Amino acid sequence: KGKKRKKAVQCPHCSKTFTHRNSLLYHVRSHSGRRPHQCDVCGKGFFAANALRVHMRMHSGDKPYTCSVCGRNFRQWGDLKYHMTSLHSDTKQYQCEFCGKDFARKYSLIVHRRIHTGEKNYVCEFCRKSFRASSYLVNHRRIHTGEKPY
Repeated sequence: KGKKRKKAVQCPHCSKTFTHRNSLLYHVRSHSGRRPHQCDVCGKGFFAANALRVHMRMHSGDKPYTCSVCGRNFRQWGDLKYHMTSLHSDTKQYQCEFCGKDFARKYSLIVHRRIHTGEKNYVCEFCRKSFRASSYLVNHRRIHTGEKPY
């Protein structure tokens, strides 16, 4: 017999879906606008105590999750998991049709492909410089805003 899949439930405030009720309830709190857990170092507020704990690692430099393959350290377990599947996984099912490079994640291939096509869809509203990935733009914007994510 196959495993029975749980029915996904959608957040009433956005399009995100969840298969676990507790995950949905935790997520719904993020829409309230309340940020009762504040960082003593920089003042940034969080809706969950755990999010503040993870944030505090930015200030302390604590990286408790270590890659067993290359020894690189990470602040969050999810970052280590992403690292493992992106770099150390034998299963790389997405291949670039231009150069043959293999990727474990489809999005990594999509961003990589833009090297070949020259596509840069993410444009800075301050200086009009363009980028291949939204994360590159987010980091670049900090030059203009002075934002420090730690």
